[in-house]
Amino acid sequence: MIEKNHEFRYLIGIEREGLRCDSRGSLSTSPHPREFGDRMKNRFITTDFGEEQIELRTLPCDSPQKCYDKLLVITRTVLEELEKREEYLWPYSMPCHLPSESDFIYNDYTGYPDEAEYEIYLAKKYGYKRLCISGVHLNFSVAQTTFDKLRKIYPDIPSNLDEAYMRCMRGIYHAIDVFSCFFDASPSDLSGNVIKANSFRNSADGYTNGLLERVRLGSKSEYAASVQKLLDEGLISRMGELYIPVRARETYDSSISRIEALQKLPIDHIELRMFDIDPFDICGISCDSISLATVFVLACFVLGEDVPNDQTGFISACETINNRLGLGFSDAIAYARNIVNSGATISRKIRELISRQWFDPAKLAVSYTMATVNDTEIIPAFGNLEPSTKMLIHDAVMLGIDYRIIDEKRCIVEFIGYQANEVIVQATRTSRDSYIFEYISDDKLYARCVFEDSGICVPKTLSVTKSQIEENMEEVSALVDGPAVIKPKSSNYGDGITLFEDTPSRSQVEYALKHALEYDDTILIEEYVCGEEYRFFLINGKVRSVVKRVPANVTGDGKHTIKELIAIKSGSRRFKRWEKTITVNKTAYDMLHARGMDLDTIPKEGDQVYLQRASNASLGGETVDVTDEMPSRFKRVAELAASLFNAFICGIDIIIPDISGDKYALLEINDNPGLFICEVPVVGKERRLGQEILIELGLGIV
Repeated sequence: MIEKNHEFRYLIGIEREGLRCDSRGSLSTSPHPREFGDRMKNRFITTDFGEEQIELRTLPCDSPQKCYDKLLVITRTVLEELEKREEYLWPYSMPCHLPSESDFIYNDYTGYPDEAEYEIYLAKKYGYKRLCISGVHLNFSVAQTTFDKLRKIYPDIPSNLDEAYMRCMRGIYHAIDVFSCFFDASPSDLSGNVIKANSFRNSADGYTNGLLERVRLGSKSEYAASVQKLLDEGLISRMGELYIPVRARETYDSSISRIEALQKLPIDHIELRMFDIDPFDICGISCDSISLATVFVLACFVLGEDVPNDQTGFISACETINNRLGLGFSDAIAYARNIVNSGATISRKIRELISRQWFDPAKLAVSYTMATVNDTEIIPAFGNLEPSTKMLIHDAVMLGIDYRIIDEKRCIVEFIGYQANEVIVQATRTSRDSYIFEYISDDKLYARCVFEDSGICVPKTLSVTKSQIEENMEEVSALVDGPAVIKPKSSNYGDGITLFEDTPSRSQVEYALKHALEYDDTILIEEYVCGEEYRFFLINGKVRSVVKRVPANVTGDGKHTIKELIAIKSGSRRFKRWEKTITVNKTAYDMLHARGMDLDTIPKEGDQVYLQRASNASLGGETVDVTDEMPSRFKRVAELAASLFNAFICGIDIIIPDISGDKYALLEINDNPGLFICEVPVVGKERRLGQEILIELGLGIV
């Protein structure tokens, strides 16, 4: 395989349309989800025609694989959010079951009256059903440096980049039948009847207005003049109404109109609009198809109208250019040859399934969604990211904020906002925190002293060293004369912690001390405070979420064993999103034994069986959202604690016997609190903490 020559830079981006539908394939009756923000400003998730036709966009990428990976993350993010509303994304260009026009929901363009008027104009002119046909667009541009290098190798390319784009467009139209072979995928009409053509969408009755013959492609000035004439004659009301397979897109300038920008400014990119939705890929277009389309366009850019317009000749021309320039598209070219040799085009596959009555886009839509919600890898290209980082990226995409993985192993991600960028480590460490916060918060004894000096209630605590324990284990063990918690001075995720709700035996204490020494040379022995444990999640000094932390447990149903109940619960959606399971360790066996149970016991229906004493998520602990129920007096305690460390993002753990009373004990401050336990509680409302973090950092839409 020829390695890609990185000297030749191009940019591609994808826009994928799709209708929101229910599980039966009927058009959604709900507005565009508020979770996706302002459709006019979100860079990734917007609408096209009507509230129901969602449009997913990538920013320009420098390779087909990167483009597909970004589109996949955007797609999976949207599918997961839609599933919460029992909605799905229709995976076919031809519309799902549409209501009468009176029941169709047009876009709510509040604040944008011109857009609302334009949409109604389109519906009257073309009919709303026709405008519900969905497709995929590919945007293509070449870097100036690449253009200069290409001209040295291929002198026939025009010396002006604008004219090179026009020549590329002429080449695409010359070979349009070749493109159709690989990307047509709608062999049925608006009534669901199978047609002779491979694409109704690209036919004269599809998503077109028959103006291609009126568009001049001889030069950029001719192109702009012909578009101006269409506007002047009222054949189109905007440049966006130019429904042709390929069109030139102008450089954006808010001070002038789009047609003026096309006439006066350089072409920004060309837009290929002939792609039908591929129902056999979750994104509506496969990575192979994006690669194939890219090498096809590059061939047209190099050869213009001299490109062969037969499949075999065109593929051979692509191969020659790929080898000469080292573009790295050998696999895409082999993929194209295989389709030609086998005849297994997307359209043919659909036609065969329809003939057997096996083509069911509604089932496909549901299957893509369920595959997404049951998979923890929302970012498949970076499967080693920890859950909180994945959730932060998920939240960023919903806000239209781009991201770049800097270090997957250490979960370092750069987020590219609308007016600022920010590097975030493990979802919660930002430039707004002092570098020493991580270290002083890990020293639980020091942190506890800081809290106590400020009048915050904390458990009574003793500190012992490794040498003290080893020299006189008996004396140290005697210090524990009641319910207690033994933990390393610096610990995370519940590592090394042992909790005794009753007075432990000496042997139990000795075992707990030795266990804690595996994680730190200094051990804390603190009084056990009876009550519920709560995690307060703070951003910029304010409590944004409170969850009650519950130790790992299962609830009997009178049918399944404890072992089976553990497997069922660990396989639930929220546990999968956490990427955690209920841990069965010595503590679990001890707690079961104390109740006369083992893993094969079948608990009675409703019997709650606890398997851990500590509530850490790493052990299978659960969370219940209680943000709205938590009294403000306890929130003020958490906010005071955060202010003592000048923490931008932190978690405060507090034991409260009864939230209707005043008693509490603050356990610790966490510099890297798990975002996931608040974003996806096992019970209660999900909190968009990732979005709040990004907005507080100034990355959101202004």
